[in-house]
Order: sequence, then C-alpha cells, then structure tokens
Amino acid sequence: MNRKAFLVVSLALGAGMLGGCAHKGAGETAASPEIREEWLARVPRDQLGNVEQARAQLRMAEDEANRADVDVQDAKREKEVASKEAEAAKTSEEAAKKQVDAARHTGQEHNIQQAQAQLDHAKANRQMVDDRTKVMDDRIKAAEARRDLARARVETQRAMVKQSEYNALRAQGDTRVKKMEPTQFESAISQARAREAEAESKLRQAEQQVAASEQRLHQSQQQLQARQPGTQPQG
Repeated sequence: MNRKAFLVVSLALGAGMLGGCAHKGAGETAASPEIREEWLARVPRDQLGNVEQARAQLRMAEDEANRADVDVQDAKREKEVASKEAEAAKTSEEAAKKQVDAARHTGQEHNIQQAQAQLDHAKANRQMVDDRTKVMDDRIKAAEARRDLARARVETQRAMVKQSEYNALRAQGDTRVKKMEPTQFESAISQARAREAEAESKLRQAEQQVAASEQRLHQSQQQLQARQPGTQPQG
C-alpha cells in the first residue's frame, strides 16, 4: 500500500471511530458498574443496613410506577366514555337543527322559538361535552407524565441501590470492587436525578394544562345551565 492510500484508509478508520464514540455519547448515559448479588453474600448482615434501606425505597418506587401505569389505563377508559358522549351530543345537535327547519315550515312563531331554544341547548351541550373530552385528553397526558416521573424515580433508586452495594463491599475490602470508583456511582445517580427533574417539569406543565381545560369546562357547564329550556337568560 502506498503512502497516499495508507493516509486515506487511516483517516477513514479514524473518522469511523470518532463517529462511533460520538453516537454512543449522544445516545447513552453513564451506568453504574455491575455489582453481583453473590458478592454481597460475604458481607455481614449487620453491615447491609443501607443496602436493605435502599432496596426498600426501590420497591416503593416500583409500586408507585405500577400504580401510575394503572392510572394511565383508567384515564384512557374515561376518554373512551367521553368520546361516545361527544358523538351522541353531535347527533342531538343535528337533530335539533332539523327540528328548527321543520318549525319554520309551520310558520308558527311559538314553534320556531321552542325549536330554537332546543337547538341552543343542544349546541351548548355539545360544547360542554367537547370541553370535557379535551379535559380527558389532557388528563391522559398528565397521567403519562406522572408515569414517566415514577419510572425515572425507579431508575434513580436503582442507581442508589448499586451505590449502597458498592459501599458495603468496599467497606469489607472486597477486591472485586477495588478498580471501581465512587464517582462512577455518583455520576449515575446525578444523571438519573437530572432525568427525574426533567420529568417533574413535564408533569407540572401537563397539570397546568389540565387546570386550564377544567376551567374551560366549568365555563361551558355554566353556559349549558343558562341554556336550559325554560331558563330565562341572566344579565
């Protein structure tokens, strides 16, 4: 291979290696070194207090994540009910429009006014149902954000369990963790907490959206009440 060809190959290989490193850095986060369960068998029971406490916290976090999964499914089922009600409200509004047309053909003012009142009520009811469907949509997003936060907390707790296991083995002078650095576990916890903080921020935004859509629903419910047939408009 001549010098020019050698340089071309070398540059290509170097670019490939750098590209691979860049891809790994962008797509992955630092993980704690592996700690095997059997390594802890030699650690005295009374020296595993922090480990047991961290594991208990992990189990609690996992339980929360499981409940959050159920809440997402519950929110989706509620949305299905609201969607069916929205379809029914649309059908009622279309029927009320036909009643107005029919009343106009009678030429009777009383019939027209009565049909128009029914149409106004149907429109207000459809708006209320649509607003309620929007609330359900936003509640699903909030439930999903709450689930994502719960899962992020699980990952934080897992990193803390690994750190506690490392500390227990290190305190016993276990040579299998000698080459491991405390900063590796600290970094994993730090990154997990950063993801947790991001999930918390997204949850706050989702909850604010729910509050805004619930306020609109409240207003449309009031308007529907004012449009009840036989109710005199106020103001």
